[in-house]
Amino acid sequence: FVQKEISFSLDNEPTSDEQIEEVIRQIIRRSMRTSSPYFHNEFFAGFDEYGLIDSCLTEVLNTNISQSFFSLLEILMKICPVFTLMEKEVIQVSLKLMGYPIRGEGIMTPSSNISIMYAMMLAKKNVLDQVKTKELYGNVPLVKTDKFSRMDMKDLTKVLKKVKMQQKIPFFMNATAGTPVFGAIDPLRKIYDNCLKWKMWLHVDVRIGALMFSKCFQHKLRSIERYLFFILIDIVRARWNPHNMLGISIPISVFFNLVVIIVLFQHLIIKCPKVDAIKFWLMWKARGTSGKVMSMSLDDNPASTREIETVIRQTIQFSVKTSNPHFHNQLYAGVDEYGLIGSWLTDVLNTSQYTYEVAPVFTLMEREVIQKSLELVGYPLMPEADGIMCPGGSISNMYGMLLARHKILPCIKKSGLFSMESPLACFTSEDSHYSILKSANWLGLGTDQVYKVKTDEFGRMKVSDLKRLLIKARNDGKQPFFVNATAGTTVLGAIDPLPEIAAVCRSESLWLHVDACLGGTLLFSEKYRYRSDSVSWNLHKMLGAPLQCSLFLVKGKNTLYEVNCAQAKYLFQQDKFYDVSWDTGDKSVQCGRKVDAMKFWLMWKARGKIGLTRSVEQAMSCAEYFLKRIKETAGFRLVQPHYQCCNICFWYIPPTMRNENETPNWWEKLYCVTVEIKKRLILEGSLMISYMPLPQKEIGNFFRMVVNCQPPPTKSSMDYVINQIEKVAVDL
Repeated sequence: FVQKEISFSLDNEPTSDEQIEEVIRQIIRRSMRTSSPYFHNEFFAGFDEYGLIDSCLTEVLNTNISQSFFSLLEILMKICPVFTLMEKEVIQVSLKLMGYPIRGEGIMTPSSNISIMYAMMLAKKNVLDQVKTKELYGNVPLVKTDKFSRMDMKDLTKVLKKVKMQQKIPFFMNATAGTPVFGAIDPLRKIYDNCLKWKMWLHVDVRIGALMFSKCFQHKLRSIERYLFFILIDIVRARWNPHNMLGISIPISVFFNLVVIIVLFQHLIIKCPKVDAIKFWLMWKARGTSGKVMSMSLDDNPASTREIETVIRQTIQFSVKTSNPHFHNQLYAGVDEYGLIGSWLTDVLNTSQYTYEVAPVFTLMEREVIQKSLELVGYPLMPEADGIMCPGGSISNMYGMLLARHKILPCIKKSGLFSMESPLACFTSEDSHYSILKSANWLGLGTDQVYKVKTDEFGRMKVSDLKRLLIKARNDGKQPFFVNATAGTTVLGAIDPLPEIAAVCRSESLWLHVDACLGGTLLFSEKYRYRSDSVSWNLHKMLGAPLQCSLFLVKGKNTLYEVNCAQAKYLFQQDKFYDVSWDTGDKSVQCGRKVDAMKFWLMWKARGKIGLTRSVEQAMSCAEYFLKRIKETAGFRLVQPHYQCCNICFWYIPPTMRNENETPNWWEKLYCVTVEIKKRLILEGSLMISYMPLPQKEIGNFFRMVVNCQPPPTKSSMDYVINQIEKVAVDL
């Protein structure tokens, strides 16, 4: 019925604004009203009005938090100053609310499942120091519950003894404060005693963390108290979903721990996350529970409406304007206006993507987006292929490695890595995204099993070196299973020689994943696009969908479901009144999932494929013009002569340095000049462009110019970049 009333098809021709307006009205009319006082179907329902205001605000500002604010605050302040401070305040007051010491730490995550994955990774690191680089073996025994659905302590003791007899190391205990069905709270004090005895990491899944705001009901979480957490120091961790009960626009989770993490990853987070902290911050700021130019503190007493309005204006004032035509700092920039409307609408309707029951319209939209994208990259259509919207490209790449591992060792899902006769080895270029290393870590393979393939002078993978490393891995006693090829590297925008890599993978029976998070917008040529097994594509990069909007595509029927399904009976009942194959939650590593599909769906619907193609061609034309200007303008020098994507990398040599001998000291000075130019541009507020080194090529700092589709670039905006750099560097 919904499909008959709403045209979900995405066509070549653009759709008129009048038709788009009517489509939006139909979407609202046919979507689930989660804010109805009679909606009691899920752990989330209505949204807090202040949380909604902020959710819309972050979409307009369209920025992200890209690195750990604890370790890299200085860098972050240049990119995301206001949201960084907001997230820091949210974590601090939440740590205090939880009874954690001030030296604790936390991070916003895209879902509760990802939070639990964080906890398990930290627990593994706590037990085995080499877990990041070495492979890990293990499985998950389940503990029975009592008549009140609480963990049965007798059965826990029985399970622990059995594990010990099997010569396994118990390292992680998940206790629940608010089970999904009965809302039961496990006997946390007794579980803690067992963890202390067995030297296990205790993670508390606090689904009803909102009770901590109420003095009347805090006793229900009486085992999560200040004195307890001071004692536990290295053992207890907790996860809390503020969108459960409190009504924040979903999804949003807070992950806490008690010790500052400096050893788990090169960076704390595994992805560049959407800014969720501000939703919770603004809601708390407005309602309360009883700085400087801009106060970040969250207090007991609510702020007035006028104060909230001032905070919103200050947030806009002090945030980086990523939609400014002179923002070229990241691989994303401005936001497509139709994508922004789609993002606002999904926030207002406030639902999760996991079942057709609560997201009928958005389920059909995501399906259409996946179908069109499969067609675009040359894959078979559903059900012979599949796809899913993900919280960032890093997670999309991890999906690729996860599915590749399942294909070669399907028994791993149940029995863990015990079934491996030899370590699995994966291969990626030395210029590829660091998420491949993190995926190997998270999946228990170990970063030692990631072989870095050398690249040529243009940053493309050398197929000859890939063949050499395949032989080396087998000689090392490892089993190759996964190759990651990149279509648009982060720095140089290089596209690996996909046809040649595909031929190697086919002859070696290896899974080929293409990280097209950047270059996916350019898509693939006809001659080789059919030959990969999976693809990642970030629609928020270059194309201009609001952050975040990432897509994972894979060949094979039911592949995602077979790998990820957990068959939670309370959510994915098989006797529903509709075809349950429309439910998408069990094919995801998450549970609750933000509705991201409508952003891209509405962009395509309004602009048509023709309009999107025109935007891409305009951006690439401006990138080519900029490249030509750099070649012709005195003082500018390219890092390499040819570029395949929207990235152009270069140096600017001030007049005082142009006639000097280019000695090693000269180059070191030029690298420092690059940093100084960036600083001057930022302080002047005229231009934002990034710089970076390429250590694998022994190259120091240079500028990376990124040309995106939004806001639409022009030749004059390209000239402006050159003029501003010359202007601020005149006296260097």
